[in-house]
Amino acid sequence: MTEKKTTVEYHAESLFVSKTFWAGVGVFVIGILSLPEVLALIPMRYLPAFTSVVGVIMIALRKMTTRPAAFIMPGETIPVVVDKLPNT
Repeated sequence: MTEKKTTVEYHAESLFVSKTFWAGVGVFVIGILSLPEVLALIPMRYLPAFTSVVGVIMIALRKMTTRPAAFIMPGETIPVVVDKLPNT
């Protein structure tokens, strides 16, 4: 009888081609630029709505992501071994 594998291998893409990563960088830059000490890019009264919309966008991007991301050069891939989820 063969033993079942308890891990699975995926191939990670570069973090620099990840849509989720660049969306996060964009949000970070907008957040920094919105500080009153820098420039009020987003008025404070709109900040809660903005963060809610960003959260929904990040969830949607995460749902579209099919591969893990790693800190490697664009165009390279690296194998990533992860534990399988138990059957529920």
